[in-house]
Amino acid sequence: MPQHHSANGFAALILLALLTACGGDRPSSPSQVLAKVNDTEITGLQLNHVLSQRGKPEGADEQALKRSALEQLVDQELLVQKAVDLKLDRDPTVLQAIEQSKRQVLAQAAAERYLVKKATPSEQEIAAFYQSNPALFSERKIYQFKAFSVRGPAIPSGVAEGLDNAHSADEVANVLTNAGMEFKSADIRRTAEQLPLPMLDKIATSHQGDVIAIPENGGTLLLLNDGTTPAPMNAEEAKPFIQTYLVNMERQNKAKQGMANLRAAAKVEYLQDFASTKKVEQKAPEQSHAKKL
Repeated sequence: MPQHHSANGFAALILLALLTACGGDRPSSPSQVLAKVNDTEITGLQLNHVLSQRGKPEGADEQALKRSALEQLVDQELLVQKAVDLKLDRDPTVLQAIEQSKRQVLAQAAAERYLVKKATPSEQEIAAFYQSNPALFSERKIYQFKAFSVRGPAIPSGVAEGLDNAHSADEVANVLTNAGMEFKSADIRRTAEQLPLPMLDKIATSHQGDVIAIPENGGTLLLLNDGTTPAPMNAEEAKPFIQTYLVNMERQNKAKQGMANLRAAAKVEYLQDFASTKKVEQKAPEQSHAKKL
């Protein structure tokens, strides 16, 4: 039996496909009219926007990319015109989606121009980060783990004591099984930067056979150290990674501070079921560390 889709759902799927066009270089004249669909013009400015959303694949033919993007804009315009014919531009659901898209674009533009400022870490900051994180760089290792994903609340103290005395995968499994705890096990391999940064020093100083517990959503991840391989990274190799990390951290901190300033200057009132919501204190963001570099 054929499947039926609503006009809104089908159009949304088609438009989504159209917006995933491959890109290329921009036309030289943004105002140039490139095509007409009935009485509607498609300009170089529109094509520029589509091309800017996608990178140019290596070795791709520029004219073919532009032609493909233009054809997709033509198809998109045909669907838009059909949507108007069907009065979908008056549909409450469609109007709400358009308004939400507008709000999202405006919020993103404001975030990029007001909240996010350019940050360039100094050579001293990069060197200091390298020196203060030997487990990530000069003493970097590749870790082999027997991992046990345990469901449920925090592991009870009695079970934790048993795990302290467990030094093999079988022993860890026996402790969990005897405690009636559900778990799944697997062999995993992780580099230092793939591990939670707040836990890295503890993991780096562990020995083969040690068990490290890491809280995770809905349970606990137990990592049994099953061996390591030295894989140091010198300062020059680490520099681009450190620079990217510090830039991202600075941008996050400035964004948090910017939002705190906006909230402090605004009057936010909660109504209806949210009337009892307490205002969250806005504090200056502290320097924090992400889980991965």
